[in-house]
Amino acid sequence: MNKVKIIADSTCDISKEKLAELDIDMIPLYVVIKGKQYLDLEEIKWDEVIQKVKENNELPKTAAINIETFVEKFRHYVDLGYDVIFLSLGSKFSSNYNNARLAAKEFEDGRIYVLDSQNLSSAIGLMLMKMAIFRDKGLSAQQIVEEMEKIIPLTQTETALETMSYLYKGGRCGALKYLVGSLLKFYPIVKVNDGVINVHKLGKLTFKNALNIIATDFRKDVEQGNVDEDFIIISTVGNEKARQYLYEKVSQFFPKEKIFLFEAGCVVSTHCGPGTTGFFYIRKNKVEDEVVKR
Repeated sequence: MNKVKIIADSTCDISKEKLAELDIDMIPLYVVIKGKQYLDLEEIKWDEVIQKVKENNELPKTAAINIETFVEKFRHYVDLGYDVIFLSLGSKFSSNYNNARLAAKEFEDGRIYVLDSQNLSSAIGLMLMKMAIFRDKGLSAQQIVEEMEKIIPLTQTETALETMSYLYKGGRCGALKYLVGSLLKFYPIVKVNDGVINVHKLGKLTFKNALNIIATDFRKDVEQGNVDEDFIIISTVGNEKARQYLYEKVSQFFPKEKIFLFEAGCVVSTHCGPGTTGFFYIRKNKVEDEVVKR
């Protein structure tokens, strides 16, 4: 059986130190500002993205990894004797997944596996941490993929947005919704369901109320025994205060040593804006979540 190499893209939103600890490689996406491309995390950081938005009053764009880059990365590890698993940003958010699949066709069957995370940000990081456990137990690439296909639909993303302006500028909410939300101080909590972002609930008046809703939702799953207990992740776009607040709330009923704190990267910053606070965990069983009607 060949060794297994796990690769992710830069939307996984866990630290470089954690990726190194897990022995996982990462390929950066591109952030495009005024026609110039920057390698995500390598040539530009989230705070620079936010500053560019203020300066230009328009959102940067993000671009997928090209097929040639995938082929080069995959070939490097195949030549070293690895079978490769690439875990991609959700296919409904980017062409990354399709580009990786096209690149995989350049190799013998069974050497390259491309997984659609159906998710984004630290939800992908959470999946990577699970994959590393399976790899370290000695599972083959195909066995890891089979296990992850069960876990991917159960991975939860619940994110509180401190501003709606980035969703508005990015065309993800209408002008009326943006105006009403801004005037009435609604803080949307979004979830990813079947690879699509939906408004789950609305925190009213204060951002802290939105964080409290996230903590309450999670506690309900914990009390029902419906949470994978290996680890959870809290990540934010430059919002240490919110990250610490949510950590303290959740650590009252979930082991502190299993809560990981990370800073989100450029892609989430570009689309969701400063202050965004994400909460990520894996359920044991599927639950149909409520969605705010549009």
